[in-house]
Formats: sequence, structure tokens, C-alpha cells
Amino acid sequence: MNYCKSIIFLICMFSPLTAVWAQQKYSSRVIDDKTGEALPYASIYIAEGNGTLTNHDGEFTVLANQDDTLRISYVGYEKMFVKASDLKSPVRLKPFTMEMEELQVKVDQRRDILKKLINQLAEDFDKAKKADGIYFFRTYMVSRKRYPEMTEGFMIARGAVNLRDPYLISGENRSADPNKERYVYATNVFLLYSLGPQIHGRGFWQFATTPLKSYFMMNQKFRLSTQSFVNEEGHRIYVFHLKYKNKVPKGVNHNPVMDGTVYVDSATNHMLRFDGNLLHVTQRVSGNRETASMTIHAEYSYEHGYAEVSHISVEGGNQDMLTRSIVFRVEDYNGKRKLGTMNNLMNDVDKAGFDPELWKRYDIIQRAKAEEQLAKIAKNDSILEQ
Repeated sequence: MNYCKSIIFLICMFSPLTAVWAQQKYSSRVIDDKTGEALPYASIYIAEGNGTLTNHDGEFTVLANQDDTLRISYVGYEKMFVKASDLKSPVRLKPFTMEMEELQVKVDQRRDILKKLINQLAEDFDKAKKADGIYFFRTYMVSRKRYPEMTEGFMIARGAVNLRDPYLISGENRSADPNKERYVYATNVFLLYSLGPQIHGRGFWQFATTPLKSYFMMNQKFRLSTQSFVNEEGHRIYVFHLKYKNKVPKGVNHNPVMDGTVYVDSATNHMLRFDGNLLHVTQRVSGNRETASMTIHAEYSYEHGYAEVSHISVEGGNQDMLTRSIVFRVEDYNGKRKLGTMNNLMNDVDKAGFDPELWKRYDIIQRAKAEEQLAKIAKNDSILEQ
């Protein structure tokens, strides 16, 4: 597993290419003030909504004017505002002080909060199930037996509550194999993108056991414990830990099982963050089906009045292949939409092809070291750097 530790993921920043002459790059690393541990996928926002996320190691780079103010935030931590010219490394975010459940929430009260949340998410889906957004995605796959591979691209997807109904716009596959052979043709990576504590849409996940699928399932299948904290706005944020009660199924013929932690704003009934554990799922590699485990981190935006996926990262696999993916929303989409399936990401990307104009539309930051090395080895490595 040590080979995975060298994989560092920098994800992309999108900002309009205006006033470039007055801008310069600013870099830093975001860490937990108490533990010193990196905070992956923390949000970095600049004026007018431009920004990026930190990578797996908490690192980020932004293009900004020296007088721009950066807002650095991570659900569960105090926000920090810093002038670009005053940015130092590392940036230390302070976690909010957690309070024990016995002092704050009785059993009936906390279950009532979750019941309202489950119902609200279902209403959000019904209200905005056809709302589209443009998402950038990057997936890096590595095997002990094969060369690493990477796929990057843009897709249109419906993002209310969880991602679904993708339509690939443009992308490119990259392999470090000198013969340019690929081994993940039968891997539907989009299935990982569509995860969440409540999953809508037909198909693979419809029989999955998930924490917020229904109030009945939550009561029957999960053990509940609670913490809480008060944020800067004075809102109490409840942190619900939903632990799967039963033995995790074995073998490839069982339905997927997931548990995790949900952050809920009691003042708005909004789900802010979900940290999940996919305890049982089947992963197909080179035609062989094997069980795998994944960790999920998702955050949600309510900019449009409903729970919408702002970004989701998924990491894990089994002894044969490890995957790390990041997907995040870059803008609204109001054009005509064709139905797409992305049943096989590798093949679909080949069919969609690479559209350089779409890449020029955004400012994409540098890749991680491992990704950059792969890009140089792979064919057409200079395209995304133009």
C-alpha cells in the first residue's frame, strides 16, 4: 500500500481569465491547528466566487491580486479570512469545540432532526431533480500489477442531493504504460461519483443500505451517536455518527453497505457535509469482481435553494487497484441536454474526444507530482498545458 502514499492530488481551480496582468500565484497548505494534520478539500474562495479546493495533502495554489481576500473554510472549523499578499504557509484552521450529546440532544430530539432532514432531502430532489450543473472530474487509478492511469474531463450532471444522469462533454485518458494499454475498461467510475447518504436514481445503488435512505432504515440498521458545536453565525451544527449495526456482508453477491457522519445545521435543516464509509461494494478490474472499501467526503451548497453537491471525493479500493477521485461543480448549465450514461468512463471519454476550447474557458491549476509525471509520459501530454 506504500505506493499509494506518493499519490498527491491537486484539483483544479476555475476563475475567469480577467485582469491576469495584475495577478500572481499564491500557494499554501491548510492544516488542523491542534493536530497539524492536513485538511484535504478545504474551500478557498476569492472575490466574485473564484476559488479552488485544497488537494489530498491540504495544498493549494490560487491566481489572485495581492489585495484580494481569501476565505478559507472547512465544515467543522472556524473560517479564516486573509489578504493574498499576507498569505503564509501553513494556514492553521481551528476546529470548533465539540459538545457531548448528553448535554445537548435527547434521543427523541436527535431522531426528529434526522427525520426532518431525510424528508427535506427527498423534497429537494423532487424540486430540483432536473437541475444541471457542469462538473470537472479527475480520477487517478493505480495497481501494483499495472501502470497508473488518469482520466480528466468535464461533464454535465444533475446534482440535487447526489450526482446522477451524467453527460460527458470532453475528456482525456492518460496511461503511463509505454504500450498505452489500459486495464480499466470495465470500470464505471461514475458510480463512485454518485454516492451520498441519500442516493436517488435507478441502477446500481437502488438496493444499497445508506444512512439517510429512509427513516425506517436509519432506525433499523444504524446506531446513532451525536456531537454538536456552534459556528460563527451562532447556528448549532449537529454531527450525527451513524454506525452500521450488523456484520458487513462478505462475497460479491451482496448489496452495497455504507455508513458515516452527517453534519446538519439546526437553524436551516441543511446537510453541510458527509463523511462516509463504503463498507461493501463490488469492484471490477480486468473482468474480475472483488469486494472493495471506499471513503467518501462530500459537501453541499444551497445557493439555488436545495441541497446540491458542490464537490465529492472518493478514495479506496482493494489489494488489486486503488482509486482516488475528485469531482466539483464549476458553473450552472442552462443549455440543451442529451442523455448520457458514462457506463464505461474510459470508452466514453475516447468517444467524446478532447475539446481544447473548453479547457481554455477555465484556469486549471497544476497537477500533483504523480499526475504531472503521468501526463509527460502519456501521449499528447502537452495538450492540457496550452
